Amino acid sequence: MATGVMYMFWNILKVGCAFGIIVFIHELAHFLTAKRAGVYVEVFSLGFGAKIFSWKKNETEYRISIVPLGGYVKMAGEDPKENRLGSKNEFLSQPVGKRAGIVMAGPLGNYILGFLLFMFLFIAGMPTLGTKIGKILEGYPAEKAGLCVGDTVKAINGKNISSFDELTEHVHPLRNTQITVTIERDGEKFDIELTTSEKEIPYITGKKKTVGLIGIAPDPENIFTQRYGFFKAASKASQKTFFITKMFFIGIGNLLMKKTSLKESASGPIGIFYYSYQIAKIGMLYFISFMAVISISLALVNLLPIPVLDGGHLFFMAIEKLRGKPVSVRIQEKCTQVGMALLLLLIISITYFDIGKFFLK
Repeated sequence: MATGVMYMFWNILKVGCAFGIIVFIHELAHFLTAKRAGVYVEVFSLGFGAKIFSWKKNETEYRISIVPLGGYVKMAGEDPKENRLGSKNEFLSQPVGKRAGIVMAGPLGNYILGFLLFMFLFIAGMPTLGTKIGKILEGYPAEKAGLCVGDTVKAINGKNISSFDELTEHVHPLRNTQITVTIERDGEKFDIELTTSEKEIPYITGKKKTVGLIGIAPDPENIFTQRYGFFKAASKASQKTFFITKMFFIGIGNLLMKKTSLKESASGPIGIFYYSYQIAKIGMLYFISFMAVISISLALVNLLPIPVLDGGHLFFMAIEKLRGKPVSVRIQEKCTQVGMALLLLLIISITYFDIGKFFLK
């Protein structure tokens, strides 16, 4: 009993630390960019609400606050309603480009963090599904050609493969095509000729895609650690980061075009915590991978042109640059109120769906 409680506490602590790191990097990026631009930072806070404790160094008060759902950086002269001195140390006294750089720094920090976490995983070793066959699908070419559960696919058309992802990358483009599959069975290697079939499958864009198949599924227990050198790891991390970015915008597009519903495609704080906790139980490498995805996703969410998010501030700055003067305080306040209301409604809706998915099954 005590061991189970400690195990649960440890996994919850891992989740809390992970989100603390993501928030810290976001706010630190704002903070360092503001300091570099010569802007005074009055408060650097991890968390919202009442402060638990704080300390002051130079002009900045550093806080740990009671609500651990984010953080903030308060800069001198950032509130347009406050009386400003016109000092070069104030945020709104900076040119648009510098202000945009300070705002952009937070999401960029999270984006870079996600990339670096993926790069670390590819260097340290990414858990990867091997090519051992765990299931033969009835009626498909693999069954007709005599492949068996327990066989390991070593090559497709003479090209060596080590992971199931590589196997699908080789087979999917080859529809109704004769291929040579190199198999290892009981320590012996031999080639089997077969002709792939084709099938329409749902694709991430919401459309269907026709792919080549041989009709095998991986053995879920055949997992190995795949490591890469520095430059190959950087390349792999870039591909992974780009893929998540592409998926994010495809998901937004599908939502706007009503190809998918909010209930199916989004998770809020409860859902993210649930998934984080479940993945934390599997292992640290899987958890770091999930943390990278969350960091990149939060960076992209923050860049959406919604008032109260960093993207909303950047949107107003873009208008200011085009007009040659800032948007009026009154309009900004009204937009911010509407944005806050919509964001709260969105969070409440997603939380409601999350409760239904995870607790009322």
